[in-house]
Amino acid sequence: MNHKIKLLTIDGLDDRNGSLRYISAKINRKNVLFLIDTGATRTCINEESLEYFLSKKELKQIKEGADIMGLGTSSHKSQECIVNKIHFNRMTLHDFPLIITNLSDIFAALEAASNIKLHGIIGNDFLAEHNAVIDYKKEILRVTGDVVI
Repeated sequence: MNHKIKLLTIDGLDDRNGSLRYISAKINRKNVLFLIDTGATRTCINEESLEYFLSKKELKQIKEGADIMGLGTSSHKSQECIVNKIHFNRMTLHDFPLIITNLSDIFAALEAASNIKLHGIIGNDFLAEHNAVIDYKKEILRVTGDVVI
C-alpha cells in the first residue's frame, strides 16, 4: 500500500539557498518533527525529547545501544527503545524502533537558523524498509509496506 507524507522545508541555510526536508509525526498525541537524513543509518530521537514524547511504559523499554558515529569522526553513546505507535499523517506504525542519542548541538544550530525545533532523524532503516521515495517537486515522501491506517 502506498502512502504520502507531506515534506516540510527548512530553506535558506546557506548563501546558495540550501534547504533540508523534514516530516511531522505524532507520538502519544504530541507533534514530533523528524529531519529526513538519507546519510543516517538509523532513525533517531534526541535524548532531550524523551520525557515529552514517550510514556513511562515506553521509557521502561529502553536498553543500552552501541556507540554510533555522528557527524565528523566522533562516536556517541546511544540507547534503543520501541515506541508503541507513531503516526505519519494517516499512516500508523506499531513497535517503531528508535535510537536515542544526543542530537542537541546539531538541532540547536538548525533551530537558530530556522526557528524550527526538530526532535529526531528519519534514517535509512525506515527509508529502506518502507521503499521510500522523496519527490522534491511534489514535496512528498512516498512510502510503501505493511502499515495500519
